[in-house]
Amino acid sequence: MFSILGALALLLTSAGVSAVVAYTVGLRARELGIRVALGAGPRRVMALVLGDAMVPLALGLGAGAAAGLVLARLLASVLYETGATDPVAFAGAAAVVLAIGALASIRPAWHAATGDPLEALRSE
Repeated sequence: MFSILGALALLLTSAGVSAVVAYTVGLRARELGIRVALGAGPRRVMALVLGDAMVPLALGLGAGAAAGLVLARLLASVLYETGATDPVAFAGAAAVVLAIGALASIRPAWHAATGDPLEALRSE
């Protein structure tokens, strides 16, 4: 049951991250179009968008890990053969969420990097 809930949470996380990144790319379409028009390559634009997407994700992971450590005492009685503050479990969960967030951010970043700069500049 926990595996199904975890998979559903990962699915919702990836959809949310992708939607937020797509929204911010849409807000910054003019800026990104100017960057591409001035000679920024697709790799540079993708790196910019992905970097901007990873900062809030990392901050959210930090806040979630802190809250998880505080609330771990509530779950200590139901865990079997693992501690409530198992560093491998915390690091594994953080790595999976970061990977899912990065994968969810690739599509909007690719769209921003390969879009027509003239279309982005005319969109206002």
